[in-house]
Amino acid sequence: SVRCWGVEGCTQRPPTGQFTDVSAGGCVGCALDPAREVTCWGGSSIAGGVPAGPFIDIAVGSNDMCGIRPDGMVACSGGVANTPTDPIALITD
Repeated sequence: SVRCWGVEGCTQRPPTGQFTDVSAGGCVGCALDPAREVTCWGGSSIAGGVPAGPFIDIAVGSNDMCGIRPDGMVACSGGVANTPTDPIALITD
């Protein structure tokens, strides 16, 4: 399970369950479950806009999240548009 603490006013509790990875920023948190699907909580900018998985890694900002898919594509959601973006190729060195 996930336990969170921090800024007063960020009171939404994380979901219960098993998770393999967690990322948080501002009042938003997201976690990967064992099936590599993303669950987010807190804030309102990502709610309803989280792209379907699977993902191998995630990162969360104050009102957005991005994830790397197994094929190396990156999908993001939240921010100003509050909608999932088209996946983009991951640039590696």
